[in-house]
Amino acid sequence: MGMSGLHKMYPFLSNRLGLQPTGPDVPQFPAYLLQMSNINQLLAMSTQLHADVPLSNHKYIAHQMALLYQCLNQCRLPSDTFKKRIESKFDEVKKLTETSANPRMQPEQREWLGDLTLSIITNITSLPADVTRKIE
Repeated sequence: MGMSGLHKMYPFLSNRLGLQPTGPDVPQFPAYLLQMSNINQLLAMSTQLHADVPLSNHKYIAHQMALLYQCLNQCRLPSDTFKKRIESKFDEVKKLTETSANPRMQPEQREWLGDLTLSIITNITSLPADVTRKIE
């Protein structure tokens, strides 16, 4: 396992087998997978919400915004500006979706949400390679 480099990829298994990898080059593979999963979830939620903005019924848009906010919380990326932008409009959007049987966001609300989600998508896709690189 040591010769193949698998001990670096599976530190818990290496420890169980008595092959304790040491040094700063030992990747925290489970933490890496969790971070990549969280980033992917944020990207997927942003993309879905961006695609839903032009639709004619926005009944669940407040719920989707709440999920987007949760995704931002789970990622360990600088996201305070995005969270503040969501917080500033969330109550307004929530009220709209609760007061109408067929809620439709106003054009300025749709533009705001489209810009927000596009900013998040752009931010994620422009992350440095060392953050999103594949494991070799």
